[in-house]
Amino acid sequence: MSIQILAINTATEKCSVSVLAQYNNEKIIHNCFEITKRNSSAYVLSLIDKVLKISKISLIDINVIAFSIGPGSFTGIRIGINVAQGLSFGRSIKIVGISTLENLAQGAFRYQGATRVLTAINARMNEIYWAEYQLNDNGIWFMHDKEKILSPVDAIKRMNYLNGKWTVAGDAWNVYPDLYKGHSLVLNPCAYSLPSSEDMIPLTKVAMRKDSFIQLEQINPVYLRNQIISN
Repeated sequence: MSIQILAINTATEKCSVSVLAQYNNEKIIHNCFEITKRNSSAYVLSLIDKVLKISKISLIDINVIAFSIGPGSFTGIRIGINVAQGLSFGRSIKIVGISTLENLAQGAFRYQGATRVLTAINARMNEIYWAEYQLNDNGIWFMHDKEKILSPVDAIKRMNYLNGKWTVAGDAWNVYPDLYKGHSLVLNPCAYSLPSSEDMIPLTKVAMRKDSFIQLEQINPVYLRNQIISN
């Protein structure tokens, strides 16, 4: 059976939708996106409809739906989850949650072959969603620590525990240029500043091999800021 994947990313102001479609023995990824600057609910359903039409397939042809599980915009994450739940319910379509920060790391790999990536998304309120990813020989990303929410100052302190060369991805590097200072790392800037759904496709394939599917009632969004509140 051919695998056809619908990927939805609504965690940032870049609302993007992609489809991995198979035509005979050829697999092609089709993409659509909008820079929303506000609630992405007005865009995501129309983007899904558009990308399915471009792909010349329908929802019943989709085997797996991937969505961004966070971190990112609270409202955006909820929209993506609700859409994934709504589309999969009653259709026996399996769902997979993809980290927004791992999504960024995969994008940096696609852009310039990066295998060590510092991902940083602007969380506003002088905070950053942060993670350090490295690609292993099996094509699987692993984190050096865990996903965190940090101030720019604490991110710089964290980089002082690392060494060597890293590619940086995410919009926080432009918002907080001081992140390039105060440590000895060699940083390679990447133009990939906002995660895109097309980079969720290879991550979804990895999740499928691991059988890392999520039950509709067991989705646990990653907000990170809750950790600060609870502590």
